[in-house]
Amino acid sequence: MQHIEITENELSKHFDWNASRIQLVALFLTALFKSRSVCLSKIAIKMDGKANKDSRCRRISNFLANFSFSFDHIALCIMKICGFLDDKVTLAVDRTNWKFGKLDINILTLAIATDGLAIPIMWIFLPKNGNSNTKERILLINRYIKVFGKENINCLVADREFVGTDWFIYLTRVLGISVRIRIKASYKINKKNGEYAPVKNFFRNISIGQKKILEGKRSLWGLNLFIIGTKSKNGELVIVVTERHVDTALEDYAKRWGIETMFKALKSKGFDFESTHLNNYERLNKMMALLAIAFAWAYKVGTIENQIKKIKIKKHGRKAVSIFRYGLDILDDILSHIDTKIHKFKHVVKLLSCT
Repeated sequence: MQHIEITENELSKHFDWNASRIQLVALFLTALFKSRSVCLSKIAIKMDGKANKDSRCRRISNFLANFSFSFDHIALCIMKICGFLDDKVTLAVDRTNWKFGKLDINILTLAIATDGLAIPIMWIFLPKNGNSNTKERILLINRYIKVFGKENINCLVADREFVGTDWFIYLTRVLGISVRIRIKASYKINKKNGEYAPVKNFFRNISIGQKKILEGKRSLWGLNLFIIGTKSKNGELVIVVTERHVDTALEDYAKRWGIETMFKALKSKGFDFESTHLNNYERLNKMMALLAIAFAWAYKVGTIENQIKKIKIKKHGRKAVSIFRYGLDILDDILSHIDTKIHKFKHVVKLLSCT
């Protein structure tokens, strides 16, 4: 199992865990790329080694149940793999949820939006169904700032769920973070005469693809914000608020769609997270950490390989596959034919420690 030993060596550059745990993570990651599923039995089947499937399953289960590690350190590891530590980044916050039996799996996630997708950095499992609240969002953004500071944040982008006076005040005034957040078209803002009207009224006559910036700041939730809008290809108004008057607000906000791609990659288009039978939030949290490392590795492989052989662009102007999927397919192919592609693997595994 030369490729496992090589993977262990690269992982040991990030983690000071004992050799047995480093080995398990190496076995897990390589099996995950081949199985494309978080189902433990499927991963166990694809894991290298002489142990039987049941023994492999127990080993993974014991890791998730009994081993504690720093999730902040996982975030730092991901940033190093992706090479973001010295970059100005766009943070995207969003939530994905599903049910497993009676358990609500509801993940509030902070990610780095880049290259048409997003890389998961930090997350919180919400023990409920439905939207996050301001306290939960503040907890997440404070975790990020504790580890990475706020100087590397270009802006934070979010959809219509992530609004509210206290949230905006905390981001813009307390933390000094610039925001690009979409609002509902029904929200009311002030006109020049001081009266209030639905924000959609101000964009009634714009055409598809046209951008309009309202003159001056407008009052919303007691805050003064710039408001920019456009009409999407399907005729839907997209209205974004920011505390700073920037012409790139809509373009910045558009990066938010990358987190949607990320959630699809974690689920149906990649690792099939929804198939997990884990029903414990602590274990789900650890599983998410392993998936995030795998996601970062696949992203890095896809990024490097795209420089060598470009992803095809379809007629509609979008990539045939995401950078993540490109890297995932490459890793799957290499690992599925490891005996003949060990030299290729030695190349891509070094990207685990690339900064």
